[in-house]
Amino acid sequence: MGSPAGRARLDEASGGEQPMSKTEYFTVLEVAERYKLSPRVIYAAIHSGDLQALRLGRKLFRVSEDALRAWEQQGGQR
Repeated sequence: MGSPAGRARLDEASGGEQPMSKTEYFTVLEVAERYKLSPRVIYAAIHSGDLQALRLGRKLFRVSEDALRAWEQQGGQR
């Protein structure tokens, strides 16, 4: 096993690691609460394609912060 100091030197030699941007994801309920809308409205926006979301199961979705920003710019939170 390499020591932490050894890993640090390796990172420096290779130019260091770029930190991965952390994208925050929200549940449909969290999005609905954030915009004071019904979850049904959020599901409708997802199914119509107005709001992009990751489908993790038959009824399980997650919405990224970027998707929410894009939806806001389209006026989707009305």
